[in-house]
Amino acid sequence: MTTIFLRRLCLGAIFAATLSACSQAASGTIRSTVHASLASGERTLSGQFFGYNLDSGTFKAWRTDKGLLSQTASMAAGTLRYPGGSVANYWNWA
Repeated sequence: MTTIFLRRLCLGAIFAATLSACSQAASGTIRSTVHASLASGERTLSGQFFGYNLDSGTFKAWRTDKGLLSQTASMAAGTLRYPGGSVANYWNWA
């Protein structure tokens, strides 16, 4: 794993946390602080870290295609994220 990748990963985490904190601070509900450091060196990510997003907003075949479940299992993904991508931001969890 390269240092550039770790830096991008760290910056991405800081950016996401900052956006989250800003949107929540605007509503006056939560304050947060993020600390990130590259000083700890490199480490290996678990295979569970990588996977696929399941786009529930436009991809309807997973509900109607019986063979899709077995095909999805054959991908041997570490993670399947549902709902995937920005759909999760607007999902009705109720």
